[in-house]
Amino acid sequence: MTGLEDERRTGLVLQDSLAEIGINVTITAVAWADAVATFADPATAPDLFPLYSGTAFADPDNYLWASFHSSLAGNWTNPGHYGNPAVDALLEQARATVGDAERTALYDQAVALILADAPNLFIATTPEDHIVGPRLSNYGAVYSPVMGSMEDFYFFAVG
Repeated sequence: MTGLEDERRTGLVLQDSLAEIGINVTITAVAWADAVATFADPATAPDLFPLYSGTAFADPDNYLWASFHSSLAGNWTNPGHYGNPAVDALLEQARATVGDAERTALYDQAVALILADAPNLFIATTPEDHIVGPRLSNYGAVYSPVMGSMEDFYFFAVG
């Protein structure tokens, strides 16, 4: 993305690493809106695109559905148009299942298929620092580590 230094540096490291195994990569910086517009059509979607994405809450459906269900192919969370009918069926069944053990087993099966298909490279996570003063009384109860730096300060209490 234009103007995002972390993505630029990640692209350069990936470019250099792939060059070592004979894969030449051309990096093209684009504005977010222009990139998203290319995702809708598989003919214009980029071969490789950096996404810094995670889940907003601790439930596998939040990330897996958006990133790997074929109904979202061409969306910003699935720009590579990944689709696997077996993964779709598992995610749909897990989404409709109430029992934790059964949901976990279904998501585990879906993840195994996704990893076997290898539609994404999971290569980086940005370290984060959080400085919390003693006046913030409920940080531990409200902060969710799966959300990364997306804390919603509205829920924090001072006192």
